Amino acid sequence: TEPERAAEVAQIARDFHWFQTLTTERDVILAVDFNYPPTSPKMGPFRNLPDTVNLIPAGTLTTLKASGQGFSSWYDHLYVNGQATTEATGKEGAYDFAAGLGYTDTQQARSEITDHLPVWAEFGVDQPDDD
Repeated sequence: TEPERAAEVAQIARDFHWFQTLTTERDVILAVDFNYPPTSPKMGPFRNLPDTVNLIPAGTLTTLKASGQGFSSWYDHLYVNGQATTEATGKEGAYDFAAGLGYTDTQQARSEITDHLPVWAEFGVDQPDDD
């Protein structure tokens, strides 16, 4: 139900913040599909977390359309602490697996595999804190 989904967002935001306080290691990455864009009022718990950023660029379409061809909805996210996770290179996005696997029909790809595109981000590994 909608109230349960909103409560789940709030709980995961609390858990994400809690995991960042367990040790001095602050590089915690949360890959998540909430079926909400980050701009939704339901995503307020994440917008209110200190220094939390979504690495997936604004407006990136991360799902295959429910009908017709193409993409819709910015529902899949990669959250990090923007102050702690300095290794992010600024290269990130969503991978069009349908085209990558040779599908010419996104509805077929949706029915056979998934309606969500994998999201990705590149991180540097050549600095002292890159563990």
